[in-house]
Amino acid sequence: ASPNNSVLYLGVTSDIERRVFEHKTHAVAGFSAKYNTIKLVYLEEFNAIEAAIAREKQLKRWSRSKKERLIESMNPQWRIYRKSDYNASFRPERRSRVVEKSGCNDASLRIPAARF
Repeated sequence: ASPNNSVLYLGVTSDIERRVFEHKTHAVAGFSAKYNTIKLVYLEEFNAIEAAIAREKQLKRWSRSKKERLIESMNPQWRIYRKSDYNASFRPERRSRVVEKSGCNDASLRIPAARF
């Protein structure tokens, strides 16, 4: 994401490493490439994709300030999660993840997919 964290992006993925790579390299045209949402600052793991999607929909209804409080409750400095951070807790049976990213300089949000 851009240093100013002005855009939040939420989404669901079953492959966090691939998804982070796609965001960082702008491999997929669309919102994340347009708004440069390349910084992973929050994530949740779920045992079932249905639970991850339900959480994503819930978060999409939240205000930006509520989403910021959620991020700050787990990551007060908005530190960028590195591969080793999310691999440390990765278990194959918990493939559905929700992550939140922040990016460029537009105040609009598209939250999720993030749950990424």
